[in-house]
Amino acid sequence: MASRWLALCLSAWAVVAAQAQTTRPAEEGYTGVLTGTRVYVRSAPVDGYPCTQLSRPARVRVVAERAGWLKILPPEGCYSLISKRYVRVQGKRGTVTGNNVLVRAGSDLAPGRMDMVQTRLNAGATVTILGERKDYYKIVPPPGAYLWISGRYVRPLAAAPSTRPA
Repeated sequence: MASRWLALCLSAWAVVAAQAQTTRPAEEGYTGVLTGTRVYVRSAPVDGYPCTQLSRPARVRVVAERAGWLKILPPEGCYSLISKRYVRVQGKRGTVTGNNVLVRAGSDLAPGRMDMVQTRLNAGATVTILGERKDYYKIVPPPGAYLWISGRYVRPLAAAPSTRPA
């Protein structure tokens, strides 16, 4: 009985340690090229909801890596969501009126999901409004908003060969 308890505790510790693993910067980032088709771009690594799909030869900007997952800048066509309650609108621009306002990952593939927080904005920040979804504005992903893709389907873009004489 004691040995099973010890094994259970060690297993739980291993899970906590794995979850606490920090995201490793991808050496100032790099451009990656997709090698697969219809690859999900997700709101979070592993179990995040799908936000869009990309196929080769699409490119993504990788900013960090974590356990086989790549943290990327949101690709063209992706959007974030912000509560209408905290945005004063003038045309297609909005000004955030509260502090620590949650910005969530938007998805047309999983429209019922919007629980993944991408970043937070404070009063005075400006956003570009793309549309509406119930009590939220669809906005251009602001700085600090990221998505995730499996590293299995992305290879670093090879640097162009130098044309200068040696």
